[in-house]
Amino acid sequence: MASSRIPGCQIVIYRYKDDFLDKPQDYLKAFGHLDIEKKVPKITLIRLPLASSSKSFTSHSLVPILTENGFTLDTPIKAILPKISFGEKGRYLYTYDRSTKLG
Repeated sequence: MASSRIPGCQIVIYRYKDDFLDKPQDYLKAFGHLDIEKKVPKITLIRLPLASSSKSFTSHSLVPILTENGFTLDTPIKAILPKISFGEKGRYLYTYDRSTKLG
């Protein structure tokens, strides 16, 4: 982590269970330091905010799965998950191809 200039990180893994919220995590480990200069170690009691970064992790994991199964980012969700009802029909709003005319 030092070579990447990352002071610390935390890894938490939950396995899906019916009573998900009542079970402790399956794996929880902290690495690195809270304060590099004072050598204060990172501890698991302090949670790190994810904010919107979880979207990047999810898409990074999802794209290979989609392409392996013949789908793209433009494939309608209904085609990927046909058994799930999504309620009202919506429209797609893509920001990655500038079709939103926001810029």
